[in-house]
Amino acid sequence: YCHMKISFLDGGIHTVEKSFASCHGMMYFEITVSPLKNAQGEVIAGIEVIRNITKRKQTEEKIQFMISHDILTGLYNRFYFEQEMARLERGRRFPLSIVMADLDGLKSVNDTLGHAEGDTLLRQTAILLQEVFRGEDVVARFGGDEFAMLLPDTDELTVQEVVSRIRENLRSWNETHSIPINLSLGIATAENGQQLPEALKTADRCMYQNKHSRTGRPPRRTP
Repeated sequence: YCHMKISFLDGGIHTVEKSFASCHGMMYFEITVSPLKNAQGEVIAGIEVIRNITKRKQTEEKIQFMISHDILTGLYNRFYFEQEMARLERGRRFPLSIVMADLDGLKSVNDTLGHAEGDTLLRQTAILLQEVFRGEDVVARFGGDEFAMLLPDTDELTVQEVVSRIRENLRSWNETHSIPINLSLGIATAENGQQLPEALKTADRCMYQNKHSRTGRPPRRTP
């Protein structure tokens, strides 16, 4: 794995990136090895150039984070959710369950207390949801006041238990805070990739039916 030795053997230019942890965080370096040849084309020396590319890597990571995450809550965004759904649709991690959630009363909070308070409510909802789900689950802000979760290797009974934990988290929060967090929830389970798009629609439809039964808000038509 000595790139200088490889360069001597094949006469080519080789570039590799290396990283290591320091007291200032991760450091990244780009190492380029070039052979120096004589008039007969024989390799007689080598030149190694090391560049500190930490700032570049940090910028790339920040851009990648912004592409895949919702900036307000830190959750994944809809773009990433749909990418993961397409990837899982082709995989074997079934049964796969979906949870859809809608934050009740966000518009009222925005109108009466201001959007800053509404943003705080969204961020806290994200925290409460993340406490329930596994690291391998995809927890996303689907847009506005909606959240969506993908749970690989999760059957219908297990996802019902997950919803129970969500409601328990909400009850605990609401007991000690003046502005409650209430979620309308819908779930569905797909047994294979062909069922996954329909499962998303079913979870969305169930969520709005749950909202209608609790708040009187009529369910929207699912496309």
